[in-house]
Amino acid sequence: MLKLDATFLLKTSARVQSLLIVCALSVSMLATLISCGGSTAPTDAVTLPTANLDLNRSMTPGVFSVVLNDKELTSILTKPAVTQTEAGLFYVLQFNNTDPDIYSGSLSGLGTTTATSNNLVHQNTSGILRSGIATVSAMGTASVKTTLNFPATTTESAKELSWAANVLPETTYRFNTPALASVLQGNWTGRLSYGLGFAENYTLAISPNGDLISTQVFQSDCQLSKASVIPHSSGVNLYIFNAHIPTATQCLLKNESLNGVAFVIASPVPGKSQRFQWVATARDGRGFSFKADR
Repeated sequence: MLKLDATFLLKTSARVQSLLIVCALSVSMLATLISCGGSTAPTDAVTLPTANLDLNRSMTPGVFSVVLNDKELTSILTKPAVTQTEAGLFYVLQFNNTDPDIYSGSLSGLGTTTATSNNLVHQNTSGILRSGIATVSAMGTASVKTTLNFPATTTESAKELSWAANVLPETTYRFNTPALASVLQGNWTGRLSYGLGFAENYTLAISPNGDLISTQVFQSDCQLSKASVIPHSSGVNLYIFNAHIPTATQCLLKNESLNGVAFVIASPVPGKSQRFQWVATARDGRGFSFKADR
């Protein structure tokens, strides 16, 4: 049995010029109102998020998660800013076990019926990388389908992973509201996963200006440096995550700069109210993630 449970909350934006001077605001004169000038359509190359996928059957930025056979997958589709035309970004955290596999890549086709990542990279919990393709399609009213395809190699057979997801209640996560720095401020203790292992009870502090500080190490001698998490510039409920890992002897991510996204949802853990998650990757797809409840 497949259990679906998703967040894919979308945002609308439109601007209506004032028509009070030239048109009477009455129901009986609606036709005159329309003829005198209506909404000004957005000029962005990407369709702005809407409250219901059925309105335009197009893929827009968002966050969603689904549970397949009691295993959680959390995905993020985003852009540097809503008004920019650069390719978007695609991330998936696949929790087959306590620590997730990480999928990442650039994303094209937002604003059409299907968005595609042709440079998808999969990092499993053994730190092994594999290249593939991801497609995310609007299926109708508040429903999306994601498919990951990996071609056969000399050592591995072809692989496909596919799932559908529905929008979750806004009581869990509101994508269409601006992220606030104050929501993240303070201490978080959770699990840091990095491909080859994990750091349990990993503690970090986030300052009012978004600096992320941790004195703890992981994988023997990895340590966060120049890390920050700041509200997304497009005004949606996402944060931009950046960090650098200094040169180290044992560290898988040594001397790497990592970029990604973070978000806060309502915690499903009894006695907790917030869950903070991030995922970030280097240019080759190696990366790490963090999950904490407080």
